[in-house]
Amino acid sequence: MITTNQLMRPILETAAATAWRLRRRLHDLHPQTTFQVTTKRPRGVAELHVSWTGGPTAETIASVAEVFARTVDGRQADATLWADAHGNVALIYPGAEHVRLRRRSRQ
Repeated sequence: MITTNQLMRPILETAAATAWRLRRRLHDLHPQTTFQVTTKRPRGVAELHVSWTGGPTAETIASVAEVFARTVDGRQADATLWADAHGNVALIYPGAEHVRLRRRSRQ
């Protein structure tokens, strides 16, 4: 059970920090695939663009990316519950509104 003392203030990440965490997670899960994760800010809204060649399907990547943005390819996502090694817990609100996915085919 989480006590009140263990709850930290919610964290609102920057888009760059969220992109870094997503790229790191994708690399950990799929080390043979090279991912590009870039940040864009069309119309003042932070977006992450993920592209890769071959490897996992878009559905697989969407299931990973959904915790890193508020929407992934149009589907709603939630904040991430995060805990450190000392048992402190916080909600991390991603710094990006959307994640756009693009799987390139091998030539």
